Amino acid sequence: MVAENQNEPYTPQAFEQAWKAYATRISDIVSAANYIRSTLPVPVEGTTYELVFSNVMQENEFKKLMTSLSTYMRQTLRNSGIAFRTKVMESTELPRSTNPEEILRKMAEENPALELLKNNLKLEID
Repeated sequence: MVAENQNEPYTPQAFEQAWKAYATRISDIVSAANYIRSTLPVPVEGTTYELVFSNVMQENEFKKLMTSLSTYMRQTLRNSGIAFRTKVMESTELPRSTNPEEILRKMAEENPALELLKNNLKLEID
């Protein structure tokens, strides 16, 4: 349990270390663990951090862990003021091209492993 009004200062490095350590505690919840490993919350004011999600379903899944995550971070960093809020930033940009090669190129920019997969499986674009 976090002691009431515990307010020890912590460094951004300590926050990041505790944040990533939480991912190992929930490794059985693959999507949430991957989110934690790949995303660092954005500090918004004081000890409040914002978590940005690409869709509502991802946000809802993560909200199930929010109490556990907050408790872990507060205990680890000895700061009862740590809080999180969520935000969904869905992409509203419509694809400008329906050309399959262009779509693959954009997807491969976001995930280079996709190009490797395409090449290893010797796939062709129709």
